[in-house]
Amino acid sequence: MRLQVRFFLLATLALVAFSVLAWGQGSFGGLTGNITDQSGAVIPDASIKMINLNTAAAYSGNSTAEGVYLISGVPPGRYRVSVTKTGFKTTTREPVEVSTATTTTLNLSLAVGEVTQTVEVVADVVQLQTSSPEIGTVMPEKDMLDLPISLGGAATSGASGRRQIENFIFLTPGVTGDQWSKSINGAPGFSQEILIDGIDMQNFGAPGFVAEATPPYEAVSEFKVQNTLYPAEYGLGFGVENFSMKSGGNSFHGNLYEFLRNDVLDARGFFSSDKPVLRQNEFGGTVGGPIIKDKTHFFFAYSGFTLRGGLPRAGLITLPTEKQRMGDFSDYPAPIFDPGTTRPDGQGGFVRDPFPGNIIPANRISPIAVRAIGLLPPLDLAGSVFNNYVDRSFQPSTEHAWSLKIDHVINPKQSISGAFWRVTNDTVINGPVAGEWNPGLRKTPTLASGLRLNHFYNVSPTLVNHAGFGYTPTQPTWTLWKVDERKGNQTLQIPGIPADANGYPDLYFDRTTGQAEIYQWLGNAQENGFDPQKYKNITAVDDLTWIRGRHQFKFGTMFRFRSNLAQDVDNVAGTFEFSQLSTSQPNSPDFSNFGNAFASFMLGEVFSSFRQIPAPVQTFRDKMWAVYVDDAVKLKPNLTLSLGLRYELPSYAIEKDGIMSMLDLNRPNPGADGRPGALIFLGDGQGRTGTRNVFGSYHKSFSPRIGLSYAWKDKTVVRLGYGVFRIYPNYGRVNSGIFWNSGFGLLQAVSSTDQGVHPAFKLDDGWPPPPVGCRSEQRGVSNLGQFSCVPSGADAELDAGCPA
Repeated sequence: MRLQVRFFLLATLALVAFSVLAWGQGSFGGLTGNITDQSGAVIPDASIKMINLNTAAAYSGNSTAEGVYLISGVPPGRYRVSVTKTGFKTTTREPVEVSTATTTTLNLSLAVGEVTQTVEVVADVVQLQTSSPEIGTVMPEKDMLDLPISLGGAATSGASGRRQIENFIFLTPGVTGDQWSKSINGAPGFSQEILIDGIDMQNFGAPGFVAEATPPYEAVSEFKVQNTLYPAEYGLGFGVENFSMKSGGNSFHGNLYEFLRNDVLDARGFFSSDKPVLRQNEFGGTVGGPIIKDKTHFFFAYSGFTLRGGLPRAGLITLPTEKQRMGDFSDYPAPIFDPGTTRPDGQGGFVRDPFPGNIIPANRISPIAVRAIGLLPPLDLAGSVFNNYVDRSFQPSTEHAWSLKIDHVINPKQSISGAFWRVTNDTVINGPVAGEWNPGLRKTPTLASGLRLNHFYNVSPTLVNHAGFGYTPTQPTWTLWKVDERKGNQTLQIPGIPADANGYPDLYFDRTTGQAEIYQWLGNAQENGFDPQKYKNITAVDDLTWIRGRHQFKFGTMFRFRSNLAQDVDNVAGTFEFSQLSTSQPNSPDFSNFGNAFASFMLGEVFSSFRQIPAPVQTFRDKMWAVYVDDAVKLKPNLTLSLGLRYELPSYAIEKDGIMSMLDLNRPNPGADGRPGALIFLGDGQGRTGTRNVFGSYHKSFSPRIGLSYAWKDKTVVRLGYGVFRIYPNYGRVNSGIFWNSGFGLLQAVSSTDQGVHPAFKLDDGWPPPPVGCRSEQRGVSNLGQFSCVPSGADAELDAGCPA
């Protein structure tokens, strides 16, 4: 919390510094149009004033010599618009809706008369956006509150079941998929730009996915999905989701709510004898109002969410029977053969002897298997060989999210707003087997927050500057799998596996032979260990709007810094596969049917196995700087030409200390007689590239935009345009030890080479030692992708997992 306060203070200082610069992206709207007399002649230097009907905040501007006006940087809401000019009656119109990231066109006509005379018009026309060729859809506050929401479902994929601010984006044209993998106008997944109060919140690992880090649903007033042909002001994605945080008003308003789902209230399915357990609650409230009337307002929202149950009715799984746990497989319908008797059959194959009575002698049972079996829970249906245990899968979730927004009018020319939100979630994914094997298969907590600061300065009636700052730190559920504090191998004692390895080794039965798995797999080595995972997004934006003649210019820039502190330590405890082939009859046509995978485990016959020796903690970073210019030219009152150019200068991902490697297809490999294809290592030092940049650089990101928008009659707009839009690499899980860390970590895999006739290794003998160490001239040697290392002594940090 102290760190967040420090960032708040630094951000405030940054805003003061940036507010005098021409630094841009925004969720704020605006109003534009032409001021004419009743004959259609333009009226220059008319004064236009907008008053927010909720907060009394005022925004003003003047018409140019061509009668064109623009008032920008206006928060979404309902306004009263008045126009005054000496020699003409004052014209007032209300309510005028200003929407998120939308400049609404409103042409106004003045009648000759005294300024003290007023002509009032109340909602007589449809307000159309005719100043841009952009295609987009606004979901206003009323629709967001009135439309029914089902907790859970596609809109919450990858997060808890609480209501999400993206719930209704799938009702807008062109948006398909779900919250985890959505598409706007057919674009790839993870390619959307997400803005909250005008500030980017993409994370480093899954751009476009924000479910776990968003403020409460009730904290958002409205949103806009910008599909395509949006101005050069916007970039970094194929489609933009633009959310506006809710502000308080001059009167106090609040609400309390509770959304309940409970199986007691549900009907039983027609073919079901009972109902799955479901206890789901979302509860909370909001309050907003004035701190200082007409000047300072606040809005607070809180949402709590709890989920118990929610999974399908528990089914049955298979665990070994009490007899089988003692080595007695006489209750199993297939014969068990002794792998210790494997010998050539004289015909090019192999043959084995069966265990008499399908019983494995006690002195042949692996001590490791005995210790593993001792952790199994008793059966629920003791008389059944198959489907004898009730699935204990359970995924409780508890989440709290709150937000606070404060708006303050400094003086008639300046205003500032700040928003902060925080989300905490605790989700535990319990697997099917109770007891020591699985009290918490995977723990996936979330800790996320966001800070948004925006400052507006009306330098003159034709010049407005906006500066913004955002800070979004997240530790998301989708990638943070907490390290299991239990040390399972201290109990099992598999040689070669570290005694302090987190969690329990994974034991799989018949997963690799194509046969249906009979026995439930055990362990959680692969279900924990992406820890730590800390993402940060720091973004500063600024834009300057200038009206001159028929031109409405907008200049701006954006700087974004993202980082991820990560370590992949999953599967340190190892994954072990056991097959019925290891206890089947090799020369029998029933080779794929005889045998028993759990019997193979009890005999210590490992069919295949893999494990990871992890790389050190890594810190990934990237930067993005962008500048743009937009010009909306009012060729006629109903015809606008839009011109824009955006330039982006990306600094692609780096690893702070160069703890990364990759395959160079052209580099001679000394371990393969100089054939091309060897690893290269980033960072500084002997044998390294001297760079930390993973993807190189690119300096040609020019993105032009051009469009026409024509208002045909009062209710129809025709749009035509062309634009270049760009996305940048989706880094995904660059911290994965499997792909990026060859030479800094180790993924070691072994397997039976003859379909289980002989094992990969004996369980009681333990994991075989890693391949021999690399000599210095063999840096980059890779053993079929299974192992590679840097030479011993080249770097003490990098020798972890590499033998001397």
